[in-house]
Amino acid sequence: MEQWPKISRMLLLAGWFVINLKIGYWAF
Repeated sequence: MEQWPKISRMLLLAGWFVINLKIGYWAF
């Protein structure tokens, strides 16, 4: 159960990265 926060944080960062990529792609 100790590894869950790490996985959750990684998933959150990945989602944020994808959202930023989509926004950047749309801006261009």
